[in-house]
Amino acid sequence: MVDSYKYLGLFFSKTSNFNKAKKHLIDQADKALYFLYTRINNIQLPIDLTLKLFDHTIVPILTYSCEVWGFSNLDLIEQIHHKFLRNVIKVKKTTPSYMIMAELGRHPIEIIINCKMIGFN
Repeated sequence: MVDSYKYLGLFFSKTSNFNKAKKHLIDQADKALYFLYTRINNIQLPIDLTLKLFDHTIVPILTYSCEVWGFSNLDLIEQIHHKFLRNVIKVKKTTPSYMIMAELGRHPIEIIINCKMIGFN
């Protein structure tokens, strides 16, 4: 008997909660964000290209197999997104997230996850 096992990169547990899976995805996204930050800082990319790089490199990591675990609490996933946006436009941590999202014209990752769950066959 095991408490959890990894199948196709997703952790399943005997309690049917996907917290370990989400934490693993967040760890993977943090590693990728580190490399993204170094690239962005080295070549001074404009904000629109920086956001596009995030959407094409980090969001797929954060939403991997979200069709299975997407019904649960997504606060940890959104925190990564908000942390990145704060870093991109260099605002204080006390700036409300909804203002940052509105300024950059962004939507929560929860919308992407919900669309993937709806389209899952």
